[in-house]
Amino acid sequence: MTTRCHILTSALLATLLLTGCHQPSEIKLAPEEDAGNLEARAVIQPDSNVAVSSVDSSGILADEQLRFGAWLTVTHLCYDDGKNVKTASFSRVFIADSTLRSAAGLAGFRGMFIGPILLNGSLMTPVVHRVKGIGDSGVEYLANLNGAFESRYRWRAIPTQVGEIDQSIDTPDTIRLTSPAAGSVIPRSKDLTLRWRGGRGNLSVILSRYHEVRGVFIPLVEFRVRVNNGVAVVPASFLRQLPPSTLPNSYMLTFVLSTRREEIVVANYAGKLIMQAASIYNCFVSLK
Repeated sequence: MTTRCHILTSALLATLLLTGCHQPSEIKLAPEEDAGNLEARAVIQPDSNVAVSSVDSSGILADEQLRFGAWLTVTHLCYDDGKNVKTASFSRVFIADSTLRSAAGLAGFRGMFIGPILLNGSLMTPVVHRVKGIGDSGVEYLANLNGAFESRYRWRAIPTQVGEIDQSIDTPDTIRLTSPAAGSVIPRSKDLTLRWRGGRGNLSVILSRYHEVRGVFIPLVEFRVRVNNGVAVVPASFLRQLPPSTLPNSYMLTFVLSTRREEIVVANYAGKLIMQAASIYNCFVSLK
């Protein structure tokens, strides 16, 4: 298996867990880099012992995940390395009932079993929720949507622990990337023009770099698109701060087109809930 295919296959695992160091990105953001159609912010990772879902499969950054005790998500996912395109769609429900700690501190959250959950009238499957370094840690719910991404999804549950859940969300467009081409080599000396199709929803683009020792992609910067008009430019002044690639496809651009509701209150549940429908397109590139 080539390095490129190995990276692609590893990234496709929807349950991929990554941990990061609690420090700012190595990228310095100058004021002029917030101009135009992109607003940039450095990504802060949680402490290295906290397990979170990777942004390329969840569409939710680690620091945002730690703000919420429960997630209702539906995701259409694509990975493109220029030679292979892999897609999937799924829904995930996770409701935390307690924190999990190790000798190093906070490690994650235990998932609560709340009885049957219906997604658009079909039962979701309860599966074991696992936390790195601890193991089996309660339950989460999954549904394989077999590539489908309907215009609206509704979750329903009548559990005794947290009260009734009846939440719906409209999905965004399915995003399609037209530039840069997946698998391409991007010069750091020139502005990078991003082009896409998919206008309904809020768009952000996360730039990640492959960590050769840890074997995962580490998010560096999130670009929030101010106006979703299909085009934005990443300035060369930003790209020149990044080291050139030593492996093919060692950078990943994650386009997250989403609709989202936050701070949802559920009766008898102390935590806050986030609900998101997202179309995610992961494009692997190299920098020179």
